[in-house]
Amino acid sequence: IGCDCPETEKEGQPGEFYADEATRYTSDTILGRTVYLEKDHSETDRYGRLLRYIWLQVPDEITEETIREYNVSASLIENGYASSITVGDDDKYAVLFGDLENEAASEGIGMWSEAA
Repeated sequence: IGCDCPETEKEGQPGEFYADEATRYTSDTILGRTVYLEKDHSETDRYGRLLRYIWLQVPDEITEETIREYNVSASLIENGYASSITVGDDDKYAVLFGDLENEAASEGIGMWSEAA
């Protein structure tokens, strides 16, 4: 929840800029690890996909620092692999995610690089 990564190649459609990098980063970050899921308001999206925030560790306290350190959506956005997105009322971290996107974009990180 809260992030939108570039789409990879599908059904003959070319992949979007930085999609392969985003896929690789996500795989490297979560594959083979125990992750923790947090629900906001919705169970699933219109495609039937489970909507959850993914955490690499359950923080003792949810702060900006722990969100940046352990929340996968925040990490993707902060490192320029995704943009922030809010759909419906699943917006628990929307303000911070928007700030992270603005920071990444202003610094030209990842998908916000000059090549974009």
